[in-house]
Amino acid sequence: MTNAALCKIPQVEIAIAYSRGNGRHDNTPTQHVADDADAFIAAVLADRQPRKDAGWIAAPFAVAPDDELHRASPSMHRAIGKPHRLATLALPRQFIGLDVDGGLDAESFSALVLIAHQWHGAIYTTASSKPDAMRCRILVTLDMPAPRAELIAASVALRARIDAAMKADGHNAPKWDTACDRPEQPLFLPTETSQTFTLEGEPACLAELLADPAAVALLTGPGREPDTSRGHVAAENRHADLLKFSAQAVRRAALADVQAAAAAGRWSRDLEHGEAERAVDGALAKLASGEWSLPATGAPAPPAANDADAQTLRVVEVGDLSAANVKAPSFVVAQYLPRGVVTAINSPGGLGKTGLTLGFLTHVSAGRPFGPFEVEQGKTIFVSLEDESDQIRFQLRNVVEAFELDAGEVAKNLRILDGASGDVALAHESPEYGAQELIPDPALAQLDELAAGVSLIAIDGVGDALRGNINDPVIVRDFIRRKLGGIAKKHDCAILLIGHVDKAGARNGTGGQSFLGSVEFHNSTRSRLALSERDGCMWLDHEKANRSAKAEPLRLRRSPMGVLMPAGIDPVAGQVDAADADAMLAALRAAEAAGFNVPPGRIGAATAFSALGTLRELPASMKGARGKARFWRALDALLRDGRATCAEYKTPDRKTRTRIVAERAE
Repeated sequence: MTNAALCKIPQVEIAIAYSRGNGRHDNTPTQHVADDADAFIAAVLADRQPRKDAGWIAAPFAVAPDDELHRASPSMHRAIGKPHRLATLALPRQFIGLDVDGGLDAESFSALVLIAHQWHGAIYTTASSKPDAMRCRILVTLDMPAPRAELIAASVALRARIDAAMKADGHNAPKWDTACDRPEQPLFLPTETSQTFTLEGEPACLAELLADPAAVALLTGPGREPDTSRGHVAAENRHADLLKFSAQAVRRAALADVQAAAAAGRWSRDLEHGEAERAVDGALAKLASGEWSLPATGAPAPPAANDADAQTLRVVEVGDLSAANVKAPSFVVAQYLPRGVVTAINSPGGLGKTGLTLGFLTHVSAGRPFGPFEVEQGKTIFVSLEDESDQIRFQLRNVVEAFELDAGEVAKNLRILDGASGDVALAHESPEYGAQELIPDPALAQLDELAAGVSLIAIDGVGDALRGNINDPVIVRDFIRRKLGGIAKKHDCAILLIGHVDKAGARNGTGGQSFLGSVEFHNSTRSRLALSERDGCMWLDHEKANRSAKAEPLRLRRSPMGVLMPAGIDPVAGQVDAADADAMLAALRAAEAAGFNVPPGRIGAATAFSALGTLRELPASMKGARGKARFWRALDALLRDGRATCAEYKTPDRKTRTRIVAERAE
């Protein structure tokens, strides 16, 4: 039983308790309870204040007793019989509140928002935030309530993870106000002018955060003494008992593991109920101390380490560069679907990703160009993990009829693998030995075997194929690069993985970032497509291309049976797009002449849209909410054809930043 295992225990939606205070000196806040995590975040974002310190939230608090401490002064005496904002009375809290006090410009703030989307919660700018010096509050819900010491340690661990991710993206770590780690610290609510962002990932796993080295060092560091003045148990004792506050859920899950092991013959002796209970207690103790195996004779040994050669870097001599040759990339569908790697296609639910994917498969099977894109004829496989085979065959018939394809060629070259009927997955996350590990399921080996001689494999969809934490970059990287990427490389085929945009993306537009869960869904794919609806039309955008230039956005239409098909060239639409691109180029030049920088960011307070939206050179048709889609389409067109580029520059404090610049006028 490991921390990762505990994070997988099915959680019942539980109410989140918190305090709501008014003004800096309110020490007897009212107590509130939200029905669940979504309701809590919605309540916070709706509770906007006219000024910075008008309202705040904190942990729930116990009622102040009539004791010597509270009789010592008039202010403390007034709290007797009321919930009192005091460290010793802070109750377990089910959310982390971080405060960014500086260190962010618009670009790095956008990166921070993107990183934070792997968790559930919210980000909102604070009253002192400025476009060139962003400040914000980050709320992240937890999967279980945390007592004071654990909440502080979990906050430290979460900040460490954000810092590491920011540095990996080439940004400085934010400047944090660590006082906000404490559960009793007031977290000021958003103001009427705050920008707000809803994070729709998963609640952070408390057990995982407390196993982080940063948290362990805080909780068990040498020389720590019991903090009796603040009313909580010594940190080292609390760490040894870090999971006991979820005793019932943990005990049931651990006991089930013990009994399953006994039933499978993995234990040297049968376990009576009492012995199993003692084994559970021992497992929890070892879990807390960092020893991850269950304490019983005959428990399985951890898996053997990989071969040493696979764990070391291979030294490659540069040699004669004139003789260096790399095989040119090849494509099953030109630009969109490169061989040997994984491509992702994402969109909000219900727009037609599955039907569009069947369009790719049938055109490859029949050897017909897909709209303007050349196709290499070959064998194809559709792995359906969402819809059963009868539904897929019905959609296939509609696709073949709509495109007037040779049904015999399609039937000869296309194979359907139905996993929906049996609830099949390709890989699952295993916490058995205390480390995150992705275990291939039998269906993955079957797919590898059937992939021989195949040109294109499409998998619908990623949420069913991967039974693991889609917000965990390690798990996602392993699944896409190693498991699926290994098959693509071995058989020199293209793999198309179907996924969904998160709720925020569906509501607000993808902004070029249409992927779900961890950013590893973006980093690990070599090509990424996005299906969206804008200006009353369906569009297929090529948002990432590491093997070719990005394809132009493809306008789609629906057949009478709802099949998405390339719409062909629309002369009027083409003239409008060309005029918009010219106007965008003029606006970029005007911005450069005025001496201000146009940031490339698409989310956050300072974006290209907000910067250029103030210029009269930008037409009204590309301003405001109605013009946003046309704005980004025009800017993307300039970036694709080279009339605009992203260039680095130095700020007055000598920091390197990026801006969009227009080509020089001749």
